[in-house]
Amino acid sequence: MTKVQLRKPVAGAHASNVCAEAAPPKASLYVKIDQLFNDWWVNVKQQKQILLGYVLQVQRALQGHPESPRLCSDHINNILQKELGF
Repeated sequence: MTKVQLRKPVAGAHASNVCAEAAPPKASLYVKIDQLFNDWWVNVKQQKQILLGYVLQVQRALQGHPESPRLCSDHINNILQKELGF
């Protein structure tokens, strides 16, 4: 069994999956604002620039977080049972 070590920086990630729809993890996850994110934030989201180096708390489960598989599974299970009636 592989040990999972928390509090390691993530060099790059994306949230274009079902995990982004799941509830946030209990173990907080933070991202450090870099130039690439800031460019997306300003140009795509049309928001005010965020100072580089600032840290934001992630409000959703993201692929790669140790809690995400369970949170995503719970989310899908709720859709199947409550919304679709399976």
